[in-house]
Formats: sequence, C-alpha cells, structure tokens
Amino acid sequence: MEAIKQPLEALLKELEARKEKAGQLAPEFLAKKVFSRKEAPHARVGSFKNGELSLKVDSSPWLYYFNLHKKELLEKFSGANSQIKDLKFSLGEFPRNKQG
Repeated sequence: MEAIKQPLEALLKELEARKEKAGQLAPEFLAKKVFSRKEAPHARVGSFKNGELSLKVDSSPWLYYFNLHKKELLEKFSGANSQIKDLKFSLGEFPRNKQG
C-alpha cells in the first residue's frame, strides 16, 4: 500500500499545481494584474474566443482611453498568456459596486 501512496500524492500535488497555473492564465485573473487601479473599475472581461479577448467598458471616454492604449495592454496580456492575440473593446453594462 505504501508503494502506491507516494506516487499518488505526487500526482495529486502536480495536478493541483497545474490547476493553479491554469487559473493564473485565465483572462479574468490577468485583467486584475494588467489594469491599473484607475483602469480596473471601468473594464470587465467579456469573452475569449479564437485568440480575441473581448472587454466591456463602462463609458465612451473610457472606450476611447482603452483604444488609445490598446497596444500596451495587448503586450501585457499576450506576455502573460500567449493565446491572447487581439483585444476588442466595446461599450457594455456590468454591475457596479453598490456604495452606501
């Protein structure tokens, strides 16, 4: 029984490490790292398909801002996850934090 216990424990640890690493490559996780404190409240991850990451932005001034900085943001996203080939920004609604 001991002979099988150690390989199984090693396998479970490796699978857990892979799961954690995969979670860190998820676009939602990356967005938290890529966007600054100023930018983060104004953008949300929409979808990710065929290398294109869709991001929803809360207002037209912020849409303009993100499009101006698209190249730098794409470099940050694709540097962390090579599957991300393009960013697409669009106006979209998302719940805001309720204050009060």
